Amino acid sequence: MWRRVGAHIAAGESFAIVRRPDGAAHIFDAPLDTDAPTPEGPYFRISPWDEGSRHYLPTSREDYAARLGALIRSFGPNLRKVVFSRTTCGRIAPDTIVEKARKYFVRFPEALCFLYYTPATGFWLGASPELLLKSENGGRFSTMALAGTRLADGDGPWDKKNSEEHAYVVDFIETAFRDAGLIPETDDRATLRFGRIEHLCTRISAKGDDSAFRNLLERLDPTPALCGTPRDAAREAISRFEAHKRGCYGGYIEFRMPRSETREAYVNLRCARIDRDGHWCVFSGGGIIESSVVDDEWLESERKAEALVSILEDRQ
Repeated sequence: MWRRVGAHIAAGESFAIVRRPDGAAHIFDAPLDTDAPTPEGPYFRISPWDEGSRHYLPTSREDYAARLGALIRSFGPNLRKVVFSRTTCGRIAPDTIVEKARKYFVRFPEALCFLYYTPATGFWLGASPELLLKSENGGRFSTMALAGTRLADGDGPWDKKNSEEHAYVVDFIETAFRDAGLIPETDDRATLRFGRIEHLCTRISAKGDDSAFRNLLERLDPTPALCGTPRDAAREAISRFEAHKRGCYGGYIEFRMPRSETREAYVNLRCARIDRDGHWCVFSGGGIIESSVVDDEWLESERKAEALVSILEDRQ
């Protein structure tokens, strides 16, 4: 399978490889479906955050502090949470993309791992822990609220900031289900580990007609876990205060595996954009509320980027 990926890369062809958390993997050959897919048969679809850029620069700590400080000062009654991101950049030899992807896939066996390429997007490599929406068994929908982050070094209670951030996302998803005519079933919150960090996670599901998938997906994207709340105000703040365009980061990928009735969409995060000449940019962010501390948020964004950056820089 990796040889087929290498052949696509050498030929400059669009492709996607997906490895699900259950271990099932598949290559989607060109052309990728970038429009609304038909409900039958395998497909892979990209829904980016914005048009992105071909030239990303790394975010300096000074610029991050200035922009995030200004964002926090802008909070008021019409803005409760914003997901603010930064970039870490470097360069690899273009012929090592497959090697880097294989290492990243192995590092996170319980995540949805992906590598895809189109001329419009460039290469995107990621290992997403965040399910945006799954439909199976003819209308059983499931998703998760994934927000709140700390080092995976203890079992103590979560602090107020992370708990509040998580509650925003749970409330948003439950409302989206109800607005789509579905009754949400919400599990108790749990802790989900991702490398050296862990997140608060609440799984939410509902029963309904499978035809509601597209409507519900549009209501969920983007969730407060990648955007903020209220959504329109948060998205405007991201556009105003972030120094870069996001491209596919913060959007989602949607796919159906061969011989499967299950449709899945995962948030495009824990990811890097890689150019054909080997320039790469890793995106990482965190949920900002009015009480957020700039130095703490910088450290969180470093931790989220660490695993992928270390692979790209050959530090493991």
